[in-house]
Amino acid sequence: MQPNHSTQGIPPIYTHPDRFPSGARCRACSRIYGQDQFDNVRFCRDHDERNNSEEARLCHLSVDLQELFLARCSSYRDIMGWRPAYKLWEPQNAPVRSPSETQWWKWVVQSYRMCEISHHNLAQPLLDCKEGRRFEEYNLKILAMYKVRFVTISPHDIWHCAFIIALNSGMYVFDPTGVQFGPDWPLVSEWGTYRSMRMKPDESQWNLEIVTLSSNTCHV
Repeated sequence: MQPNHSTQGIPPIYTHPDRFPSGARCRACSRIYGQDQFDNVRFCRDHDERNNSEEARLCHLSVDLQELFLARCSSYRDIMGWRPAYKLWEPQNAPVRSPSETQWWKWVVQSYRMCEISHHNLAQPLLDCKEGRRFEEYNLKILAMYKVRFVTISPHDIWHCAFIIALNSGMYVFDPTGVQFGPDWPLVSEWGTYRSMRMKPDESQWNLEIVTLSSNTCHV
């Protein structure tokens, strides 16, 4: 989904924060794992630092990559002539309920209509990780990576871009800008789960495009 000028950079979901229940929401899988409100966004037990599974390590890598990208998004909003994201931290029609919830809405705004740009910006860091040039601390053996483009489930019904990462433990979707659709959209999820929850029930409506991510396709 490419940026355009018609929305002024305000996500549609931004006007309906009441649709999302309160509670501590995992930074990686976006599931609510506790009803307490925290000052900071944390990981659930499946994905925190106590878990050394491949999936958990991928989640922490994905957070680093997402933060790398979101730090650049302000300049893209400036290019589009949109309102600065920092002026949109408070969602419309409902008060935020905790500092951590405010942070989620920051990510909603920052990532809005940035998915195709993320394909260009994060392809090289992902390749560097696969080839051992960066993020060695996560000790991940990445078997293959893909750029994926498809039409999202209703009510969004728009083109969206993400990455598929193949590990020994399975195929995962890394979706650095999915949070634009709301705090319940995961940063990392298994490919099968992602298909069933984030893509249309009718496979013929996916309009799925998958390109292997390699040095030859890094900028495609």
